[in-house]
Amino acid sequence: MQLLRWNVVRGILQSKQLDAILLVLGVDSCFNEGCSRLFDFLFGNKLQQLLKAAGNEDYEDIFVIITQTAIHLYCNPNNAHFVLPTASRLHDVRLHCLSAHQVESDGPLGEDYKAWVFVSVLKDLHKIGVPYCAPVANVGFSGLVPFDPMKLEAWPLVQAYAAEDLGGHGFFTMTHTVVDVTPDLEALYSKLDPLSLTDLMKKDVPGFLQQWLGTPSSSPCLGEGDAHGRLSEDFSLYIRHRLAQGPPVRECESSGVWPGYSVPFRGSGVEPLSDDHRRYPVHMVCHLCDPRGPLCAWRTFFFTPIHSELSEDAWLARRLYCCLSAAVQLGIETYVETQRPQKMVDVITRSFVEKCELMGIAEPLLSTLRDNLEVVIEHVDLVGRSQQTRRGVWRPLLNQIAAKVYSIPSCHPHEVIGTVAYGDTFVDSMVILDEVQNEGSQEEEVKQDDEQDEGQDVRHFVLTSQVPVFRSVMGAQTPQFAADTEGQWGDSVGDVGDVHLVNPAAPNCPISVKLHVYKDSLVISEPVFGVVPIPNKEVESLQHYCNEDQPAASSPLVLVVRFSVAIRRSLPVEMLSEENTVVLVAWPHTTARRNLEQLKNLFQHVHELPKTLEKIYHSYATSEVDKDGTIRSYELHFSKHFKLACSLHHPVCSSVLQCMSSSGQATMEGKIVVSIVTGAPGSYQDVLVSELSDVMTKMEGDCKWVLLKQSFDRTQEFSTIQLQESLTTIVLNMQKKVHGRRSLVTTKRCHVLLLTPGLTGALEVLQAVCTHPQKHVADACTIGAILLCVDPTNTFICGRTPFPNLLHNLNLATTVVLTGSQQHPKCVAMAQEVQQWAKYCNPQCKVILAPKGVISRESDVDLILAEKRWKGVDALMDGHVSCSGHICVHTLEPKFNVVVLRFMTALSKILLDQKCSELLPVEDPKELSLPEGLIYHLKGCVQFGAHSSFQYEFTRQSSELCVTEQDLREDPVPSVMVFTGIGLKEDVLKLWLQACQHETKTLLPMRTREDLTTDELLQLKQRCQQLPLPPGLYFTGHHYISMDGEKSAEHPLLDDVIFSYVAEQNAIARDRNASTDTEFVWI
Repeated sequence: MQLLRWNVVRGILQSKQLDAILLVLGVDSCFNEGCSRLFDFLFGNKLQQLLKAAGNEDYEDIFVIITQTAIHLYCNPNNAHFVLPTASRLHDVRLHCLSAHQVESDGPLGEDYKAWVFVSVLKDLHKIGVPYCAPVANVGFSGLVPFDPMKLEAWPLVQAYAAEDLGGHGFFTMTHTVVDVTPDLEALYSKLDPLSLTDLMKKDVPGFLQQWLGTPSSSPCLGEGDAHGRLSEDFSLYIRHRLAQGPPVRECESSGVWPGYSVPFRGSGVEPLSDDHRRYPVHMVCHLCDPRGPLCAWRTFFFTPIHSELSEDAWLARRLYCCLSAAVQLGIETYVETQRPQKMVDVITRSFVEKCELMGIAEPLLSTLRDNLEVVIEHVDLVGRSQQTRRGVWRPLLNQIAAKVYSIPSCHPHEVIGTVAYGDTFVDSMVILDEVQNEGSQEEEVKQDDEQDEGQDVRHFVLTSQVPVFRSVMGAQTPQFAADTEGQWGDSVGDVGDVHLVNPAAPNCPISVKLHVYKDSLVISEPVFGVVPIPNKEVESLQHYCNEDQPAASSPLVLVVRFSVAIRRSLPVEMLSEENTVVLVAWPHTTARRNLEQLKNLFQHVHELPKTLEKIYHSYATSEVDKDGTIRSYELHFSKHFKLACSLHHPVCSSVLQCMSSSGQATMEGKIVVSIVTGAPGSYQDVLVSELSDVMTKMEGDCKWVLLKQSFDRTQEFSTIQLQESLTTIVLNMQKKVHGRRSLVTTKRCHVLLLTPGLTGALEVLQAVCTHPQKHVADACTIGAILLCVDPTNTFICGRTPFPNLLHNLNLATTVVLTGSQQHPKCVAMAQEVQQWAKYCNPQCKVILAPKGVISRESDVDLILAEKRWKGVDALMDGHVSCSGHICVHTLEPKFNVVVLRFMTALSKILLDQKCSELLPVEDPKELSLPEGLIYHLKGCVQFGAHSSFQYEFTRQSSELCVTEQDLREDPVPSVMVFTGIGLKEDVLKLWLQACQHETKTLLPMRTREDLTTDELLQLKQRCQQLPLPPGLYFTGHHYISMDGEKSAEHPLLDDVIFSYVAEQNAIARDRNASTDTEFVWI
């Protein structure tokens, strides 16, 4: 869930026009509180607590540099296991970490490496943001001292920036513009996101609910004063406890408990009192608001009658409260769909009036109630501050809704019953859908309401849904259950035991009651409302439902009791509903479930439940409701949807939403299982796939195996469209076979083994499969195993910086296959380190050995080919979070490229091997910026002889060379060589290959006068002496003298002789080069 926060923090880079945000922990930042606060926000509070609990400064030796293109994370071997679980989920993370062996062998190396990483990453960046100040909780930054950039010069890590051996960049604040981003982070810390909402559900909501669940309804009260005093004391203690944690964000005077007839009336005064109500209280209104948080709830509790008869005022108040709570729930649904408060108010008002009519409330009382109805909705952030919203626009906020009916007329003239109130705090989620229309399909245009939004999927969750909606407050004379000694209920048939009483109007508030079955009555007992007998003569229907396909007592049993209208007034408010229905649920594998199994012949069995009751049964059948009544609907139904809604800024197709919201489990029948094999180039994944292909061809059974892989000589990266087209073809072929020979292949399944090219991330493949634009194809395909091939000696591009996508693939993989050569001197040590990384990133993944891609154990083959389902839906959702809703195509940094060269010239194996041996493993990060580029892997099909073809593969980091002779062919075939590396250039690689040309003779160079040797000059001089002198010159034996008296030691024709000689030699060289040169033929 932290991925969304990383994206939000990155948004500050754009809004403030920053190049990077610097975050330094521990002593390197003088224990700066602002950095610690941001670290907690990005990595989670638990991580910071673990680092501090370790009691060693090395554990806080961490710094993070966030840029638009990458996240640079420095850590050491001691704290790597703390940060890797979060860092591995970041698709563009650059991890800088030395090995434990390097740190132990050279102590100062760690500090030098840290300083070098810090300087090298920031050297080309100019405007740096630093979270220097830490906000006071829920207060803000109003009282903080203005930021002084020179304070950063006191940080030990920043002081290393001026070290001469690192470049001597001078003072950090003189080279870079430093900006304090703490004010920009204030809004982020109080913003609602999936992680903060989960923390709210785990920390604040349970404490808030405890104040309601511990109300005086659980113990006898002596009357109104006792109940009011106990609940008021509980609320006051809660508010004082919250205020002790920090100053309030909003006023908390509104919280309290009032008798129904003295609720504050619209903010001024109280309603008039009646002497009768002072003696006989009907209800009390409770309101609790968290002064330092967003939680708020209104409830109306009813006193159990002291006498058996329920007064008219009490009966009216109960009916109004029942109608009001149901209307508010409908209003919440309306607001979630439309994001329009006024329409929500209209729906609540209309629904309240309609339900009152169904409850037998008529005019003129109905008009008075409509006029006295007040509905208020407020939008707040995580700490409870009020926020403004735009009409019809969804924002991730918490919503507080409250509805009150004031001045309810009493049956006594000129008096009022008082006020009933109901309110909740809820959060909603909206995902805009972008439906892809199939070609050739013509859909009818449907006219919708102007105020209704099209193409959206909405959900909501009420945080206060478990605050009791219908609850009685015990009176002093409430009867408790005792054995029927007078026989008024008939003979005892059996005591069922503890069951859950569920009101269909409040399914999230089950109450544990005891059920007793008598010949003439069903008796329900509970400590608060006492004993409630339901005579058989008043029961209209008595039905039970259970799943007959499951063994008895292993599934819940729902008992539905529908009673007549005549006994509604004698029932407690917990059983009051529009349907006049009491729902009792027995939990599986309990005594009550076994007892009901023996007594179920007394009840009518039904094969189908109404929709509202079906949801109740499903919640118990899927363990959504725990035995203690705890509801887990947030984790099961809302959290994933809300996470997707917060991360997407563009419409998403329904297939994506369905995949994200699924639980990750699918049925085996009729599914095409796609297993993914990926890894860095040179990790022997192609050998592994060949091994698996041989095994698949020998397997017999009802499963068809299909191998999909991209030709290695293709320059383009992974193609989503090509994969989706291949899956469409497979699905169509399977459907044709099913329709043609249904009786033979109805159980036939298909298993697709997909080999990804190059540095492809597994996330891209997952998204391509799960978000197929054709729904029937997406439904037919499911993800099986994800195999990550890792050669431990080919894990890092330099130093301890892993290959792009490695950490992210570790987070997604189900099985890590270690393919390194056991003979390599560093393989064992580095394999242990890779296993530790896999354990930190993904504890659930399996690790197996396959030296050079060859699997030796049958159990490993069975593990790989097992038709298991990948259950990493959360990781797939993280991909959409990091991609902002689009198919994820990230820019890897450093940027790798692929160059493919095709030629018809035979190469020399000796020269090619020599050139590859010169490619030493990259250790110095400075080599990453070489102008000619870096070759990390080369693979091709080349000719070393006239008719011989070899598959040639070399991996730089592991220095592994693999040469395999292929089938001999009569006709010459084109050779191809694929280079993978950083900054590769085609012209440079062509020269590199030309130097490996087979049987290439040395070419004679063109010569000039300066290239002549001493012997050649001496011979040319001797040749000149045999030539006659030109007219007018004579030789004295030492000098050549002209008629003008000029003397020269050189023969006057020497220049002409040298010129002729050089021209003759160059002509010979040209002829020889033309006759012996073998041209390198490129295709």
